[in-house]
Amino acid sequence: VCVKEYGKYEIIGRTRDDAAGEAFDKVARAIGLGYPGGPKIDKLSKEGDAHAIVFPKAHIENAPYDFSFSGVKSAVLNYINGCKMKGEDYKEADIFTVKRRENEKNNDFLIRVADYIIENEAPVSFDTLCIRLAPLLGYKKLCSTLQNSVANIMNGHCSDFERVGNFFIKENGTVVARKAGNRAINQIATEELEKCILAAVKSSVGIFTENVCAYTSKLMGFQRMTSQISDELEKVLNNLVMKDALKIINGKVCLAD
Repeated sequence: VCVKEYGKYEIIGRTRDDAAGEAFDKVARAIGLGYPGGPKIDKLSKEGDAHAIVFPKAHIENAPYDFSFSGVKSAVLNYINGCKMKGEDYKEADIFTVKRRENEKNNDFLIRVADYIIENEAPVSFDTLCIRLAPLLGYKKLCSTLQNSVANIMNGHCSDFERVGNFFIKENGTVVARKAGNRAINQIATEELEKCILAAVKSSVGIFTENVCAYTSKLMGFQRMTSQISDELEKVLNNLVMKDALKIINGKVCLAD
């Protein structure tokens, strides 16, 4: 569920059949673990070989964020029944021990989720992306291990995104994909602020120094200019002048030649 604002949300992915708990219970019953299956499966999952068994992942056409617990359950039950028919032994813990998603060669589902987040929230800070993906990677809070995992995923697979400073944006897209006013000024990358100031100056003919920050703030969607916003934009403006990206002539700001 993507919560856009208070009282407004969008369901972006859901199970198409069984609930997760139902799938756990049915598989647990099939191998004699009893009810409820979830806690017992969770305990076993820490004891097996993550590479012993590979179960398929269900992909639902035209619904990249939906998933099927029934499909996973059926794959497990079929595996168990197949072993019994062939007289083969299997280790119960191996069934429930899965590879960490960040270590898999193809992180299709995580990439689709990351794509959705960046598509709808860009620019997205790296830490924000980590927090969004944390539950899917088995983490409850931000930590260095989670950050390393997400960094590996993004560096290895997400070619449709650009990383500007500590923020992800859509490749060849605007750095203000959604109104900046929905975020605090300290959640906006310096590089993004620079691009916005340059865009403001470029679209104005002979804009006075004192008006640059106000115009940029309005362009970015802020409802009102606060001292924090003003101070941050002035600092970025001065840095652009120092880097010779802008110049000030007779009190007016213009692009450097």
